Amino acid sequence: DIPAGEQEDPFAEHNKGKTIGDREDAYRAQRTKRMLSPERADPFADSTPAPELQTYSDVMVGQQLDKEKKEVLEKIRKQKEEEATAKAEGKEDPETKKRRREAMMKAAAEEKKSRSSAAADDDDKDRWATPVGGDAADTPVSFGDKKKGEWEGGAGGDEFGETPE
Repeated sequence: DIPAGEQEDPFAEHNKGKTIGDREDAYRAQRTKRMLSPERADPFADSTPAPELQTYSDVMVGQQLDKEKKEVLEKIRKQKEEEATAKAEGKEDPETKKRRREAMMKAAAEEKKSRSSAAADDDDKDRWATPVGGDAADTPVSFGDKKKGEWEGGAGGDEFGETPE
């Protein structure tokens, strides 16, 4: 007493994704995109291997170069995204920031260099020479009225007294 019309599978919605490939995530799906191993030279062959065949080291170097290229392209993409977001937010882009910082460092180095050259000019003079004429004539020299320190010429002199409290 079952009608013989169209037969719909009542579990059809549960059947999709039954294969392993359907359940894989993007990372595991990369294995299907991987290049097959190229034909390699036989290291035990009597004759010299053909130049078009690759050795194991050639394959490894090629894979390393491909990996580095992929990383560089990813960094470039991220940098462009950051610049775009910075411009959208009205912030200063990193290149301008870097140039300004380099200019400040360069100016500081030049200032330090000019100070050191001025100090070198002062070092050329003899420090112990007696000043004559205009060298240091405007330096005030005072021999009298020197302010004495706390312990010089005090009330006690060389005598010992009681210990103050």
